Amino acid sequence: MRRTDAWSWMEDVLPFVAMLMLTCLDMVVLTIVKAAMNDGMGSIPYVVYHNALGTLILLPFFVVHIIRKVDRPPLTFRILFRFFILGLLRVCLYEILGYVGVFYSSPTMASVVGNMAPGFTFLIAVFFR
Repeated sequence: MRRTDAWSWMEDVLPFVAMLMLTCLDMVVLTIVKAAMNDGMGSIPYVVYHNALGTLILLPFFVVHIIRKVDRPPLTFRILFRFFILGLLRVCLYEILGYVGVFYSSPTMASVVGNMAPGFTFLIAVFFR
C-alpha cells in the first residue's frame, strides 16, 4: 500500500501540532489558575478540586478497563505502596508547590519549570540508579 503525500504530511506534522496545542493549553490553564489565586483561592483547595475532577473524568475508563478480562500480573502490597508514594510525592511536590510558585511568580515561569520535569526525572533516575 502506497502512502499519499497527505497521509505522510499528517504523520510527520501532527505530533508537533499536538505538542504545540498541549503547551498552549497548559499556558491557558496556568493563566486561569493565576487569576483564581489572585482572587483569593488557595493552592491546596485548587489541587483538591483538580484531582477530584480528574478522578471523575477518568473513572469510567477505569471501570471499563476492570470489566474487560485481561491477564495482568498480581498487584502486590509492595507495588501498591510504590504507587502510593509516587502519588503522594506528585501531589505534594509538583502540584502544591507548583501552584504556590504560580501564586508568587507568573504562569510563564511555571510552564518553563513544568517543561524541565523530564530532565529532572532523568537526573533523579541517574542518581538512584
